[in-house]
Amino acid sequence: MALPHSTFRELGAGAVLDLMVARLGLPLIVKPASGGSALGVQKVANVEELPAAMVSCFAYGDTVMVERYVEGTELAISVIDLGRARRRSRPWRSSRRPVSSTTPRGTRRA
Repeated sequence: MALPHSTFRELGAGAVLDLMVARLGLPLIVKPASGGSALGVQKVANVEELPAAMVSCFAYGDTVMVERYVEGTELAISVIDLGRARRRSRPWRSSRRPVSSTTPRGTRRA
């Protein structure tokens, strides 16, 4: 659920927060909607923590993302586009010799 800052102010903080907790339950993850990193991400375990988490996230931008908390490990994978043709790293055996790999054009010896 993305929540623009203007909506947060117009409806009143108390009403918005109560509706979010009623719809999503607790615990929650509150984070800035932009940025793409862990910067500003907060776990909210109880209703009393939610207002401060929202205000803190609005310091990063005008929109805050609120999600149900999911137990587990979060993985982030960065992708860098250098504007060149796609290349894959070759798979290696423990002997450090290249092995065959399948490419879109077929199988070849690496």
